[in-house]
Amino acid sequence: MKKTAAVMLVLLIVLSAHSVFAGHIRLDTGVTCGVENEKLKVSITLTNRGNEPAYNLQGEIERGDKGTPIAGKEELAVDESYRVESLIDLDLKKLGTYPLTVTIYYTDRNRHPFSSVTCTTFVYEKEPLPRIFGQIKPATFSRKAILTLTLTNLDENELRTSTRLVVPREVTVEDGAKECVVPPRSDTSLRFHVKNFSALPGSTYPVFCITEFERGENHHTAISQGSVSIIKRNFIKEYRDYLVALIVILLIFFIALQFVTRASKT
Repeated sequence: MKKTAAVMLVLLIVLSAHSVFAGHIRLDTGVTCGVENEKLKVSITLTNRGNEPAYNLQGEIERGDKGTPIAGKEELAVDESYRVESLIDLDLKKLGTYPLTVTIYYTDRNRHPFSSVTCTTFVYEKEPLPRIFGQIKPATFSRKAILTLTLTNLDENELRTSTRLVVPREVTVEDGAKECVVPPRSDTSLRFHVKNFSALPGSTYPVFCITEFERGENHHTAISQGSVSIIKRNFIKEYRDYLVALIVILLIFFIALQFVTRASKT
């Protein structure tokens, strides 16, 4: 395969929908990536849109099964931006689109840890026509939830896909990558089980599903974005069924006790 020296750029401007709201810290992440001479150049811009500084910023770029650390910053003031660049070697066999994940770690002034993930794609030599797209239904929960991804196949042929869910470290995914055959010109739904690990109530995080498949000589990647919002636990709502069952048992016990008491008196 002939290698091209032309730079192919993919720009992802991460606005409010991609922001992580953690207390009064809100990080917006912009990612620019391009391929040149078998190397992927990644430029990341972080901007604090909240009303208090973020501290101890670190990060990692994930390409395939390899992670590349990002140079850190001790403090990111309100409305301050921070830019860092990285160069990653590539060894790809097929042309097409491939996924890239950027994870940022930081703390608030109380040293409570937070993280933010951003996913995008880059083009290797030639961008194929999109064949599939997905939609994630937003979820609001305190402890656990099910995220539903709907994949729509626009192609005339079935597509054998592999999909994984990417979340911040405050949230745990209980499912691994899901293999799926999407019939031609139809929809298929996938369900991912997630749990709140350390996210604080009031926080909202972007989450992403990365769907990959191959068609002929091309590799395809589709990125679907959703969000999860963390709310305070409502113990009455969570344990309502148990409370109802307990009340029924106590009521039955009370009625039975009344019969026993009356029987003993007679």
